[in-house]
Amino acid sequence: GAKRQYGPNAGSQEGKRWSRLKPARGLLDNFEGDGPACIKLLNEYGQKNSCTVQYDSPIIPIKSDVEEKDNPSSCSVTVLVVDSSGQTIVQGRAEGTTKKLAKQGAAAQAVSVLFPQVQSLLKSKGLLE
Repeated sequence: GAKRQYGPNAGSQEGKRWSRLKPARGLLDNFEGDGPACIKLLNEYGQKNSCTVQYDSPIIPIKSDVEEKDNPSSCSVTVLVVDSSGQTIVQGRAEGTTKKLAKQGAAAQAVSVLFPQVQSLLKSKGLLE
């Protein structure tokens, strides 16, 4: 069996090596940079920092002057990360052909603000412009 050893020395080297990194290290450890990973990362960030992550997708498309430009089948989703005092820390908004894709894009935008070091990864995955 691959039982983990929780002896007195287990992971002591790890601890020293990691302590120099930023506190957010645990969140990005297994971050793959895709849409579902962004949603998961935001939720974990919210839990660690007592923030609320809210997704808002208006059902009625907002009428604009440039309607030809808008793809009728696109969905728009906004994500807000709100701290315990009700202040919005970060928000992201994205459009996608499905609500799921729009939600992932919005999460990616918020993630890129919270964790600028993953922006290039998100761009390479096509989640950021």
